[in-house]
Amino acid sequence: MYTSLHYFNSEIGKLGETNYFENYTNEYKDPDTGNSPTTALEFSEIAAKITSAPIWMAKEPLKGDAPITGWEDFKKKGMFSGPKYTLKKGWGGKFSTQTKKFEFYSETLKKGLTEHAKKYQTTVDDILNVSGYTARGEQAFIPHYETVKRHGSLQDYPLTFIDYKSRLNREGRSQNVPWYQEFKKVDPGDVSWNDVVKMNPIDGAQMALKTGDKVKITSTNGAIFCDLKLWEGVRPGTVAKCYGQGHWAYGRVAAKDFAKAVPRGGNNNEILVDDYDRLSGATARNGGFTGVRIQKA
Repeated sequence: MYTSLHYFNSEIGKLGETNYFENYTNEYKDPDTGNSPTTALEFSEIAAKITSAPIWMAKEPLKGDAPITGWEDFKKKGMFSGPKYTLKKGWGGKFSTQTKKFEFYSETLKKGLTEHAKKYQTTVDDILNVSGYTARGEQAFIPHYETVKRHGSLQDYPLTFIDYKSRLNREGRSQNVPWYQEFKKVDPGDVSWNDVVKMNPIDGAQMALKTGDKVKITSTNGAIFCDLKLWEGVRPGTVAKCYGQGHWAYGRVAAKDFAKAVPRGGNNNEILVDDYDRLSGATARNGGFTGVRIQKA
């Protein structure tokens, strides 16, 4: 990073701009001395000192291990452990439930749904039905299995889309780094410098599709385009595509043609269906199956 800033600064300097490198690094002050970094090693160490300062220069004594007496002591020990958890420490308190206890049979949920049903002159079962739940009666108030929701009928969207994360991903912002694209093949079945959707050869034969075909992936939510790869590591009836590609304005590496805003592959978000748990309101982005169909582009 430090070297990159030097390069960035030299390039910007040709345009007559101010010293961005100096301005940036001057913001990093050593908590001990107040000095700014002058080398890459100093920059890295000061950054580490700033982030770990609450431990090695704590404002108040920390509970747990013997106190850290400074940066050198912290470097030598390498870690700090807080106080050990006391067994059953949280036991005996009252929960914010109808019974004030942990509820396997939820009187709290029962009360809430019953009052809601009365307010709108309907039944608890009707509320469950409208909310997309299969449970009825007493089963709704105990732990039970709910059939996984599928977005898109098997007739119109016969394949189940599997959205998975790369082992190279760092919050989805790795695609503009050359090594991510170069080593993408470390993810089983994937291809370097490309974005592929993986399909079992059995499904490929039935659909007259082959590796290298440009395909269109369509769901109830939208459509994206990428290359196809037949791969036996994918279960028949499903297709798998890594999350992360499809950028068109993120950078010259992430995009296939940054100047013309041409993406490298497709963005999975375009076809994944947004969904929510109707009773809690919690997001369930991957809480159901997204059905897709695939055809030559």
